[in-house]
Amino acid sequence: MMRSARRLATLAHAGATLFAALVAALLVACDDPSLDRLLDALPDEAPGFPPGEVHRPGQPCVACHSPYGGVEPELSVGGTVFAVPKDDSEAPFMLEGYAVRLVDSEGETRVLRTNRCGNFLSKKADWDPAFPLRAELYQVPRDDQPDVLVQDSVMASRIGRDGSCAGCHIHPKSPFSPGVVEALKVDASVEPPNDCPPPWLGPDPRLPEISAQ
Repeated sequence: MMRSARRLATLAHAGATLFAALVAALLVACDDPSLDRLLDALPDEAPGFPPGEVHRPGQPCVACHSPYGGVEPELSVGGTVFAVPKDDSEAPFMLEGYAVRLVDSEGETRVLRTNRCGNFLSKKADWDPAFPLRAELYQVPRDDQPDVLVQDSVMASRIGRDGSCAGCHIHPKSPFSPGVVEALKVDASVEPPNDCPPPWLGPDPRLPEISAQ
């Protein structure tokens, strides 16, 4: 009986090791060239802004914070809300005081607020939504009444499977991108934040390279 138990334990251990090796091989084989190009296009961390909730504004959060990207914590949704100046010579800048309301396909709702650098996120451990998602953008006009929301805009399409807003929303607007996540109702007196990393504003790695003639 003892020998049989030991033999079964050895076989079980060998089977588990083989299974782990097969999973690792499959993960290596399942590279995503498009996602790799996006990750390779991202800059290094901005000096003075270590990883945290205000770092890397405008970047595709879930691309890194996922099993594929390997960065903890794993996120289900993440993005940045921007103001886009009417003058094309000025770059979009991040907005605090907004809220993104998300509704998944099972009716679960979350309201994610932008921080001082315009970022919002949901950890997957807190919410693992059933895609597709409906997205709505709201202003939070008063700090002393954070539950009062004023609708800014509604996303016309649905978020199909990628919780990274910057997976699609990359500056500038192009045939490949609608541009950054833009608040439409912005007070003209609002100015760019001071204590934030510079936002990532492209170029979009999906755009074809155009060689100089």
